[in-house]
Amino acid sequence: MKTYKKAYRYSALTKDERSIIVNLCNIGTTWMAFDKQDSILHYYTLALAQAEKNKDKESITMMHYRFIDLYIQLKQYDSAKAILQTVILSTPPQETAQYATVAASYHEMGKFDSAQHYYNIMLKSDNIYALQAAHWGLAKKSQKEIPIALPFYITSSTTMN
Repeated sequence: MKTYKKAYRYSALTKDERSIIVNLCNIGTTWMAFDKQDSILHYYTLALAQAEKNKDKESITMMHYRFIDLYIQLKQYDSAKAILQTVILSTPPQETAQYATVAASYHEMGKFDSAQHYYNIMLKSDNIYALQAAHWGLAKKSQKEIPIALPFYITSSTTMN
């Protein structure tokens, strides 16, 4: 923690805007080890405000994903979903690799239809990592559905014979 705070001070002195954001984010993430959600939110909020002040789209997106992950861990799904909507609206359709986090977040929340929608968008990508994530996500989704569908399939296939 001390190291990140010291790094933050040096970044502020040198006016290294990107490092300020990263260091604030790292300080917030460090608080996870101490289970201090209020401190995590405080530093993430500072990092997001700095990213917005700098109009740094990449850092804004990074901080949105950090908030989404935190809210999912805290089981505050409505808050995570609200930020997801912001991310979705700000992500150009051609950047399908970025939908991996959106799809995985919906998957984690148990919103499998929404996750499937974004996995399907990713299948149209030429990015190998997006394709891999899409196939993995769709496979995980089908694993959850198979135990539910299997007894009906067995019943229907035995009654037809």
